[in-house]
Amino acid sequence: MKLTESKSPRSGPKHLISPIDRNLKRAAIFELVIAGIFWGLSFPAAKISLKYFTPFGLGFFRPFFTFCLGEVIYFLFFKSKSQQRAPLKEAFIPGIILAGLIYSNNICLINSSSSMCAFLTCLYAVEVLAINKWYFKHDVGGVFYLCIFSALVGIALLTGIDTSESWIGILLGVLCSLVATIQILFINYKAPQITDVLRFNNYQQLWSSLILLPGGLIQGMRVPKASFTFEILVSFFFLCLLVGVFAFSLQVRAQKILSSHLASLLFLLESPFAVLFSYMMLGETLSIYQYWGGLFVFLACFFAVLSERTSN
Repeated sequence: MKLTESKSPRSGPKHLISPIDRNLKRAAIFELVIAGIFWGLSFPAAKISLKYFTPFGLGFFRPFFTFCLGEVIYFLFFKSKSQQRAPLKEAFIPGIILAGLIYSNNICLINSSSSMCAFLTCLYAVEVLAINKWYFKHDVGGVFYLCIFSALVGIALLTGIDTSESWIGILLGVLCSLVATIQILFINYKAPQITDVLRFNNYQQLWSSLILLPGGLIQGMRVPKASFTFEILVSFFFLCLLVGVFAFSLQVRAQKILSSHLASLLFLLESPFAVLFSYMMLGETLSIYQYWGGLFVFLACFFAVLSERTSN
């Protein structure tokens, strides 16, 4: 096997990187791009689902049906390859964090426009970078700061920030970004210990649904007099299968290999895809500024990946 030498920018000693490691990293980046596409779908899909469900109701049914779909997929395709017990204990804390992420996102979508919610949620990229820099003392390099700035400018153009938003909507969006930051950092810490990614995701979804169940029983599961239409059914199904089962499982797989700051920046791809899916599903129009904004985000992610590769 051919090995290439690289020098660590902090410590100085040379280390060897095999082609297998590079291939794993490329695969992880590709998986996060796919996850970003699915997460982009989550904004309009959740917005449509909230026409019928209350925030607590969607908070319960979304992860519960995700758990059910994930378990069906596991028993149909993966059970013979894994004889491990269900990771109930290991998935408990991630389940708590996921419950906070799902509920805060629902509340943000109820009290704010989807564009403002998307922009404020994406502040997690800055928050992850700041925590890595000042708490974990990770040196990410000047190029990465430029990529973050470019991505946020792009998202601002993409979402068309509405300055008339209420302070409650803005506060909830910032809260959602903080919960997303905690989720990214905790998965980054937990991912190397996870051997069965799909089963782990299934049980963090189960814990999340059980945590939000009391709120649903108190608040009610659905909006009074709302009808369960075919549009809501399709949106809810996509939300559970593509976002709940696949996107979150891909996140855990990818973060076993990628750094949390690179992962958080790649997650920003959800924003241009959220605008695209909103155009397709909700009939929202696209301006020239939104096209430029999408280009900024894609270029930021491209140069961040390029910077990470050259530093390794």
